Amino acid sequence: MKIKVIALLLSVFFYSCGNSQPSEKASSTQQCVITLNTGDAKEGKVTIYPYQKVNSREEAEKLTIKKEINSSITTIVLDDAKVLRKLHISLDGKYFSKEIFTGSGAISIVLKDGELIVKENPYQKEFSNLDKELGYQRMSKLQYQKDVSKEDSIFKVNYASNLLNAIAKYPKSYVLTALVEKQFWGAESNILKKIKKGFSPEVKDSYYLQALNARLNAELATAVGATAPMFTLPLTETNEEFKITDLKGKYIIIDFWASWCGPCRKEIPNLKNVYKTFKDQNLEVISISTDSDKKAWENAVTEEKMPWLQLLDTKKVSDSFNVTAIPHLVILSPEGVILSKGFFPEEKIWNELEKLGFKK
Repeated sequence: MKIKVIALLLSVFFYSCGNSQPSEKASSTQQCVITLNTGDAKEGKVTIYPYQKVNSREEAEKLTIKKEINSSITTIVLDDAKVLRKLHISLDGKYFSKEIFTGSGAISIVLKDGELIVKENPYQKEFSNLDKELGYQRMSKLQYQKDVSKEDSIFKVNYASNLLNAIAKYPKSYVLTALVEKQFWGAESNILKKIKKGFSPEVKDSYYLQALNARLNAELATAVGATAPMFTLPLTETNEEFKITDLKGKYIIIDFWASWCGPCRKEIPNLKNVYKTFKDQNLEVISISTDSDKKAWENAVTEEKMPWLQLLDTKKVSDSFNVTAIPHLVILSPEGVILSKGFFPEEKIWNELEKLGFKK
């Protein structure tokens, strides 16, 4: 169920984080100048991955910054966003990765003894200090590991609460907003409210706090009891459009899934049984795929033979329903009110429908 120096003032052009075409040089206070010193190694490529949320490979590619290394000194000029960026370097057949926290000013990165060393950047120093205190990079490595030591297991259990406690200690930290967002991007509204309240208004312009605030607003707008977002999607068989209001007066199960999602496809046989059992009791099912690869989606639909409406959406609708992981089901009333939502494995969907009065 679910990849972030010495200032050189001779540059005339700069590349935005959107990897746009070079434009006239801006004031040094409005950009971040990265100078990479690779010493004797002079052939390779620097890749800086998007810090922004992306909804497709195409969007990720557009926002990715790439620059060829053809000398010992390589300069990259970014915007001044206070964000955590993932930097990857391929150099003479070797690969190096580093997360750096950027902002306006100069960042010097030196390759020394096979390691990337970041100098002269207060945000990076703060990131390193918070990483040592809270264990962000340690958590990144352990997050999806099941077989861990007792010490690591205790660390994983306490990591989230330690982050929340750190907000009171560092309420003005842009760096901490990044670490918090990466941990709590899928949190429930009560946690998001606590985070919003804990940080100082001085960092309200943080990219990460704005993302969490948008997530909070979406969570509140799609809570059980709220009216579901209205949406329209094209029907692939015709030039017509499907509107969710077309099914007004019926109970609706919206199934958010994707062809590549193993748990999603594992639940399809169960959903078929639900549909077969209750389709004559005023119940409809709609599957909405978040696939970016239309052909992969079409192949999966053919393979699964789902006997209900199939729609493709590259995240616009799932975002409006605040879907942060798939599979995700939403049950709507005939009036369009959200009655239940979440992941319903095996018998849970049957139990939910039984509570609503459906009879086997």
